[in-house]
Amino acid sequence: MYEFLHQNEARFDSTLRSAFSLAEGQASPIILDLDGDGTVETTPRDAAGTGLYFDLDNSGYAERSGWVGADDGLLVRDLNGNSRIDSGAELFGNHTVLADGSRAFNGFHALAELDENQDGVIDASDTETLGSLRIWKDADGDGQTDAGELLTLAQAGVSALNVGYTDHGVQTPLDPQGKPLIDSIGLAWHESSGEFEVHVSEMVDQLRSG
Repeated sequence: MYEFLHQNEARFDSTLRSAFSLAEGQASPIILDLDGDGTVETTPRDAAGTGLYFDLDNSGYAERSGWVGADDGLLVRDLNGNSRIDSGAELFGNHTVLADGSRAFNGFHALAELDENQDGVIDASDTETLGSLRIWKDADGDGQTDAGELLTLAQAGVSALNVGYTDHGVQTPLDPQGKPLIDSIGLAWHESSGEFEVHVSEMVDQLRSG
């Protein structure tokens, strides 16, 4: 009986460690469907010839990573004012640090904290927030913030962001706090084309420094 329990305990421990190892490599930032085609394009981390490294999980180390397509954009904040996006801490996702020091459940959770008048929408009435938000359209897809790639919402034609969202499906892996990562969809408004989708999409890194 002891041997049976011990064997199962070992299997459980192995599964648990495997799950947490995988979870540490998950990131789910907000991506805006800027071209309005109804999808957000991402490049898998293992795509041939990509070799892109970025510190998605805000660990201080760049890891080989999946990435966003050139036609869409990441919602970001340049927190340290160095005119570039350095890590997942400056994206809106499950590695965004909230005011209380905890990490957000997903990007919409992080964005909701910045809704100054708590009306469920980030727009012109949220003056400070609107001034700090940027959309990173990584035109060359290299994971580096080049000149002209950080756009204000106005420059991207985005007039408002809804902080609410609809769960599209629960991903199997958990985040480091043990919460399921969720592929979620919200809405934003474009000055010329009208309503479009905002996605929380999973990107994966390999926990391997470049």
